[in-house]
Amino acid sequence: EMTLAVLEGIAFSILDCQNALESAGTVVDELSLIGGGARSELWRQIIANVLAKTLTYRDGGEVGPGLGAARLALIGLKAQQGHEVESLIKAYCPLPEVIATHTPNHSIQPYYQAKYEIYRQLYQQTKALNASLDQLRALAQ
Repeated sequence: EMTLAVLEGIAFSILDCQNALESAGTVVDELSLIGGGARSELWRQIIANVLAKTLTYRDGGEVGPGLGAARLALIGLKAQQGHEVESLIKAYCPLPEVIATHTPNHSIQPYYQAKYEIYRQLYQQTKALNASLDQLRALAQ
């Protein structure tokens, strides 16, 4: 239960981010998961269910964050030197092969919607406690 709570909690946090992007006018229609945690098929499916979006897991996803950061730095450097960004992205950031696709299980959506509402309520109710913990941590340093 504890492990599931952690996985779902992080998935709900990702949903918060998705909601913030969408409320700012960004259309989120394609998602690929990268990083070591994305190796877990269970977690990928939980995230797909929570976000109600189809997700892809691509080859090399475990090194994606570091490699992606390096590629973006190179693109930024080249763009500053006057190179056209679209061609740089195609040259240095090609999309790796899809290894797995996870579609959301729509029959479980009401469960996750209700659980997400509880997550949001708990977040609001524990804000003051988190501030107190931050003050306590500052004293310990």
